[in-house]
Amino acid sequence: MSAVRLQGVNASGVVCDVSDKSSVDAMAGTARGLGELSAVFHCAGLSPSMADAKTLFAVNFGGTANVIDALYPLLVPGSVAVCVASMSGHRRGLAAFADVLSAPKAPYDLDALVAAARGQSRAAYALSKRGVMTLVEQRASAWARKGARIVSISPGVVDTPMGQRETGPGGGGSAPLVLKNTPLARFATADEIAALAEFLCQPSAGFVTGCDILIDGGAIAGLHHEATPEARQAWDYPWA
Repeated sequence: MSAVRLQGVNASGVVCDVSDKSSVDAMAGTARGLGELSAVFHCAGLSPSMADAKTLFAVNFGGTANVIDALYPLLVPGSVAVCVASMSGHRRGLAAFADVLSAPKAPYDLDALVAAARGQSRAAYALSKRGVMTLVEQRASAWARKGARIVSISPGVVDTPMGQRETGPGGGGSAPLVLKNTPLARFATADEIAALAEFLCQPSAGFVTGCDILIDGGAIAGLHHEATPEARQAWDYPWA
């Protein structure tokens, strides 16, 4: 927070556990006291090596639902939410789990989600991020009725401590496979992700809502069209 203030921003902080609805409701109450809701960048999440399958779903999927639903009463015309999904949610094998990710209201059946992921953290991460995309699609109409927009973005591997962790020896995800098949052959920078989020919050992006936008350096394209059959299989079916 101090680093943000050093950039000349009048920033306030609040501790919030996004997987705990009461904690999120308290955060929303604080936000209400600060004025009209302009933009939300929801990036709280865990990567595959950081938690078990149930916790990944509770934070990445359930936490996103808690945040966007708690903020819904605060929406005014022009409000925008950008939720961070992941290119991992674009795996082709996830299409079979649309029903389990489409429950209309929290609390979600975490046990059913864990079963879909076969208890594996890598698959749970991918499904939880597909769930973020699903939530954005589900909520788009209700947000539009308030003159608001909601979108998700799907980064590839980003040069942050979390991204570095996933490419290291203890990484539980597919980051090394992704990097090998990324046409731009590098990590994204945090500034590149922020720039896309900033654009989506501007009036010039006013017709963008209810969808997901990849920012992956071409990794999905590379995996679908340039990778070996074995690499494509490993990517699209992470529980195999």
